Amino acid sequence: MPRRHLLALLAALSLAACQMTLPFTGDKPPASAALPGGKIEVTVLDAAPASTEIPAAAPASAANPPPAPVAKAEAPLSEPAAAPLPAAAIPPLPPKSATQLRCERQGGDWASNNRSALKTCVKPTGDGGKQCTRQTDCKGECLARSGTCAPIKPLLGCNDILLADGTRTTQCIE
Repeated sequence: MPRRHLLALLAALSLAACQMTLPFTGDKPPASAALPGGKIEVTVLDAAPASTEIPAAAPASAANPPPAPVAKAEAPLSEPAAAPLPAAAIPPLPPKSATQLRCERQGGDWASNNRSALKTCVKPTGDGGKQCTRQTDCKGECLARSGTCAPIKPLLGCNDILLADGTRTTQCIE
């Protein structure tokens, strides 16, 4: 949940707790349940108020207490931006190989299985999710657990697949 939603929820819960009254019986709520001050103003939390200036303070007296200070409108809450690193601290990306460039031009992703530093070109099959009962029903592999064609090929790691004759096996590609 984004931080601003969490803060809004906490503020709403705090306000609700302040407004809680004991249950009553009868047709009308007790007079103490009425809100003092008359009209209630509703504003949007993310919108800036029409004026962000603080009004000039009038002399305080016992009958006329000073108004609460009005804070300037702030930008909506968001995740703090990370401080940019100096150019010297960012290591340069290694150059792409001809094989990697060819893979990316053909719509593939240059990927590894997280267990090895070796990388390969992983391409979409085009028939991912289609029902299958054997490998020959798919452009890639037929996944044994779901009975559907794999969305990519090759499948890295260990996967239960169905062979061309429908036999179930586990295939591991590191």
